[in-house]
Amino acid sequence: MDPLPAAPSAVDVAEVFLTSRGYRDEAGLRLRWYRGEWYGYDGRVFAPIASEELRAEIMAFLHSTRAREKAKRSFVGDVVGNLEGFCR
Repeated sequence: MDPLPAAPSAVDVAEVFLTSRGYRDEAGLRLRWYRGEWYGYDGRVFAPIASEELRAEIMAFLHSTRAREKAKRSFVGDVVGNLEGFCR
């Protein structure tokens, strides 16, 4: 079953992306936006993640859901903007 609502917003996609890709679990957030860079927790430390990698991961996520028609650079930018707010 697709985890996104029928007409997902960028906020919806950001929320579901965090959980479905393992960036949020019962221990908390494993993705951080700090001083203009992304960091992902690898189980020991927060390691840098290239912005292009994260955008590609969001695009792949969108293609795997009913929101594939939203898989455009501008929408991914909106999702990234929401993630920046969630992950500070």
